[in-house]
Amino acid sequence: MNTSPRKQKCIVTFARSWIALAATRCLGKQGIYVITGDTDRCAAANFSRYSKEQYVYPDPGTDPDGFVERLVELCRSHAAADTDLVLMPLYTDAYPIICRQDRFDGLAKLALPPKNPYELVRNKATLAARCAQLGIRVPVTVAAGSAEEFRERARAFAYPAFVKVPTSSGAVGTRKVSSYDEAVR
Repeated sequence: MNTSPRKQKCIVTFARSWIALAATRCLGKQGIYVITGDTDRCAAANFSRYSKEQYVYPDPGTDPDGFVERLVELCRSHAAADTDLVLMPLYTDAYPIICRQDRFDGLAKLALPPKNPYELVRNKATLAARCAQLGIRVPVTVAAGSAEEFRERARAFAYPAFVKVPTSSGAVGTRKVSSYDEAVR
């Protein structure tokens, strides 16, 4: 009877972020074997003493299929009967994986929400609209389907205002603007 403990491994993406660095440290301190990766080797979490391996993957924004394929290959190389393997994508790296979750079946557990709830919160405009439907107060949100529509609607904004990219993480792509000209720029 084999009584050796199961190996615990975690693959972390978006290693350039401070959150990836904090996750790598936290997991590593718990004795978990952490593998960190990004589109470039020069990423903060890759330099942590708790990152046992580093990998580079294609840009998920421009090559989502290549990105997912690289992660599938990585998971295959670490999957084993005696190993608990978790894939923990961070930020926008999560979306291509959420869309292709079936590719990881039997290889790794995914630290991700299901696709439908993620789709709801991924787009700031749809999230604001859903909050309004549910009676949840949010700042006034105006969504535009095109650059022309944005220019037209921006004339009616009360400034200062915040302009946001519809699909990003946190404050990425958010700018405070003081005038129509600044908003359009």
